[in-house]
Amino acid sequence: MALPKDFDEMLAAVGLRLDGFKKNAADFKEAKADIAQLEKRSADAKILNSEQEDLKAKLHQKSEQLNSVVKEIVSVEARLSSTVYGKYGKKNDKLEDFGLKSWQSGGRKGPRKTA
Repeated sequence: MALPKDFDEMLAAVGLRLDGFKKNAADFKEAKADIAQLEKRSADAKILNSEQEDLKAKLHQKSEQLNSVVKEIVSVEARLSSTVYGKYGKKNDKLEDFGLKSWQSGGRKGPRKTA
């Protein structure tokens, strides 16, 4: 029977097989090296999985910290952009020095229709 794809289920199945080999060790003397290797690699997989989960937690924490810093950057930049527009106005060539664009008029194009 093939091992399950799910990691926890696979380790459980390997554990059952290892228990079976221990109970019936006399019948599988020729496979002793493979059984020992399976035992070691199973333990290695558990350790690596634990380390991976720790790293995922750290990644999540760093992502939250990064998102917080980015929100702060956006907030401060918005205040500074507003300060620049307040100093030079909405249509000034100096805005380009800051990477800002002149505001466009937002009115309707063309003649007004009267109702």
